[in-house]
Amino acid sequence: MFFYVKKNLLSYNIMNFKYIVSKIPTKQLYNVNIYKDITKFGNMNFQIHNDSAILNNLWIDEPKKGHGTKIINQFENYVKFKYDTKQIKLLAWQPQGSTNVLDFYCKNGYTEKEMLRMNYDDGIIIYDLYRFEKNINNY
Repeated sequence: MFFYVKKNLLSYNIMNFKYIVSKIPTKQLYNVNIYKDITKFGNMNFQIHNDSAILNNLWIDEPKKGHGTKIINQFENYVKFKYDTKQIKLLAWQPQGSTNVLDFYCKNGYTEKEMLRMNYDDGIIIYDLYRFEKNINNY
């Protein structure tokens, strides 16, 4: 169920998660804060470009419990029906020496488009960067 709280802010509940979607108009960026009960549980940012949604960030506080899969499935349905998107694109940041981020997106039907052969070093962790896409037009 959707209802507007104020201009550029949308709030809705699905299962035991509450999503508060706000839009930053100058950047065409949507920020989604995710709450479980009354505690902030996660966050995602996305943009809509033509018939694609670009997922910029996805963070969930309780990994490996299935919540990420539920949330990404709800996100896919939301952008498909609200914005008529046909695909989702994203850039995954995988810490070197692990595969959990890649495994998550592959498990959820995303296809790796290319490894950028680039790394990002934030001073603490070195990340490999991967492009993923998923066609959501057919489901």
